[in-house]
Amino acid sequence: MLTLSNNKSENGYPKPISSYPNGINVLLDIIETAEDIARYDMIAVLGFDANKDIDPYFEPPKPFPTEAYQIRIRWIWSRKPEQIIISKQVYINTITKCKKINENFNSYIKIFGVEAWKKIIRLATAIAGYLASTDNDFENIIVNDAHVDLAIDILLQLYDNPTFRFKEFVIEERRTKDFSIEDINLLQDMYSSNSSLLNELNKTAGISRQALFAISGIDSLAFSRIINKLVSNFFITFNSYDIIPTEKFKKAMNKIDRSKNKSNEPGIII
Repeated sequence: MLTLSNNKSENGYPKPISSYPNGINVLLDIIETAEDIARYDMIAVLGFDANKDIDPYFEPPKPFPTEAYQIRIRWIWSRKPEQIIISKQVYINTITKCKKINENFNSYIKIFGVEAWKKIIRLATAIAGYLASTDNDFENIIVNDAHVDLAIDILLQLYDNPTFRFKEFVIEERRTKDFSIEDINLLQDMYSSNSSLLNELNKTAGISRQALFAISGIDSLAFSRIINKLVSNFFITFNSYDIIPTEKFKKAMNKIDRSKNKSNEPGIII
C-alpha cells in the first residue's frame, strides 16, 4: 500500500517541513498514532525546496520501453511465496543487523523496533525482484545479504538525515526515560523540602501549572526555580498548559527514600 500526503496547514497557511523539530512530529500531525506509524514499512519525509534554477534544455535519460517495465512487474507479481528464496543465514544476518540498528534507533515510535527485520526483509525482497535476482530458469526471486544491506542503507538514509532527524529524536526521548544515581540523588535532595509537589507529580499523568503551584505550598519564585530544575533534568515536559512527568521521573522517584526529610541524610534505595 502506498500513501501520499501533504503535511497539515495552520490557520489556512502551509506549514513548512523545516518548522518541525523532526520527522516524527510531521508524522504525528498526519497519522496521529504511534501504532499506525509502525505499520508502515518505509516512510519518506521530503522537506527540500524546489530547484531555483531551471534548465530549459534539460533532457532526461532515455527510459526502457514501457513493455520492459510491464514484463518486470508482472514477473514479480506472479511469483508465489515458495518462489521467494531466502536462506536461513540471510534471516540470521538480518536479525543480527536489526539488533544493532535498535541499539541506536529503538523508540516508542516503532520506525524500527522488534519487527524491523520483517520490514527489511520485505524491502530486500522488493529490491531483489526489481534487480531480477533469480535462478537460471527465472522462476525464483533470490534474496541475499547484498539486498538486505541495500534495504538497511535506504531506510537509514530516510530517517537519519537533517530533515527527519530520527537519531536526535531518540536521544531526546532517552533523556526522558533513562536515569542515573545522580538523578536519584537530585530527587532525594529536592524531596526533603518539596515532598508535596513531587508526590503529586508522581501520582498523576499530567497536571496544570496552576494546580501544582497551589499544591506545592511555596512562593512563586521558589516554584519557578524547582520547575526549571525539573525541566532541565528531563523530569517533566510540557503539553500546552499541562506539566507532564516523564518516565525518568517516575522511575527515579521509586528509588528515593521518602522517609528522609533532610537533604544531608543519605537515604537512597538502589
